[in-house]
Amino acid sequence: EETLHLEFKTLSHPGGELKRDDKKLIAKAVTGLANAEGGVLVIGIATARVDGIDVAQEKRLVKQLSRTTNLVRAALPEMLSPQNRKMEVFGIEEKYDEGFIVVVVPTSADRPHYSNVHHQYFRRGSDGTRLMEHGEVRELMFAAREGKLELVGRVLPGLPIVAPGSVCFGIRYALALKNSGPVPARAAYIRIAQQGWSQNLGIEVRFSANEHLGYYTTREDLIHVQDERQFAWIDTGLDFRRTGALNLSDAIRAVESQGWQVFSMMPIAQMKPLGMQVADVNIRVSGLFGAENAVSKEFELLIDKTELFRQFCEVNSMSA
Repeated sequence: EETLHLEFKTLSHPGGELKRDDKKLIAKAVTGLANAEGGVLVIGIATARVDGIDVAQEKRLVKQLSRTTNLVRAALPEMLSPQNRKMEVFGIEEKYDEGFIVVVVPTSADRPHYSNVHHQYFRRGSDGTRLMEHGEVRELMFAAREGKLELVGRVLPGLPIVAPGSVCFGIRYALALKNSGPVPARAAYIRIAQQGWSQNLGIEVRFSANEHLGYYTTREDLIHVQDERQFAWIDTGLDFRRTGALNLSDAIRAVESQGWQVFSMMPIAQMKPLGMQVADVNIRVSGLFGAENAVSKEFELLIDKTELFRQFCEVNSMSA
């Protein structure tokens, strides 16, 4: 059966040349696949309609397979606008210089693609390839320009201990945005409901309408695909003195053997003398993030001492 990702075609001529009708059927097929989820076009198989579905009926092998395959490969770049440069074309030989031509059409971040042969847009569906409506074309045009951002919270390396020989550690915890979408994200921002966060270099801070603090980049500041941009940070810390350890390695082993109750989490400035009862100061942060070309999302993040301990050990290449 033909599917959303598989289409069969035959040539009007046995092979060795590409007629205009052949270019039209190939252009329509590959444009339709490129504007959907990608797929495979096989040339050399005739279909018949069975219960409303096109199914393979018989082989109609392409003659002069090598030459015709090269003609298809050469014609493809001129069929689509913009080009889908990752398409592959190859022949499958059934007998000497006769067989099938296969066009592999990958998913494309450059949609929508326009058929230069038809001067129209097509899209492959489960029931065949059809002409696209204006709204679908517009939707793809905007979708192709959207970034996809994810909020990332992480421990930053580099802060020293309070004093030589101490097992109290100052930790800087940062909020960053990672672009996991297909295009760079422009003018990204984070709005934070809680106070106490400091901005990174190059980040503008101002109050938003709901009294959240907004951390903004400019339109010239891009987060490229798979890159991260740090926006804000807050100081916290881990106090391992109750473990009785004299160094970090021994402190981590003590936590693993004695449990979470033998250390506490709070900024260094709030750490009490050893022996005083203390309550952990977790990091709770909420708000929203987005960009000029990425949908805004609300977030809520809780970092307790178990998560901070895990990330701290990871940054310092210690087992946890």
